[in-house]
Amino acid sequence: MEDKTIRFYSDVNESGMPFIQVREGDFKDVVFLLDTGSNYNVLFGHAYEHLKASLTKMDCQSDSFGIEGNVTSLPNVGGKLSICGKEYTTIFDVREDNTAIFILSKQVGFTISGIIGTQFMAEHDWTIDFKRQEIVIPATDVTTSDLKTLYNKKKHNG
Repeated sequence: MEDKTIRFYSDVNESGMPFIQVREGDFKDVVFLLDTGSNYNVLFGHAYEHLKASLTKMDCQSDSFGIEGNVTSLPNVGGKLSICGKEYTTIFDVREDNTAIFILSKQVGFTISGIIGTQFMAEHDWTIDFKRQEIVIPATDVTTSDLKTLYNKKKHNG
């Protein structure tokens, strides 16, 4: 089996930070920052309000170190994140919108809905290749349907 890759956006914005746009499932069209400095997944308040019908409130909270440098207790929600035909059940800390995220969204030119943290990427053996601007997903996470799509794409593109 062949590994699958997802292109991420970093050269299209001044920040140089890596972003991915989910193209399927409950989180369709949501943009996440891939944050190697964050352990956990975060969903910002505006995205939570938009997606809450497809999320499950958890009976726990997480203490989180915020962008502004303060520690806050955040509610957790569970959701199914679909990326490249693979469905991941994961937990998000829900963080209220703040000035920093609005400034960053304005700077990059699109709305940032959340963060995918290193714990998620490590748990699923994702590798970030900054030079190629790709996330490499191990073949074990790729379905037969994904492989057929890749094959057909290569066949039609030469």
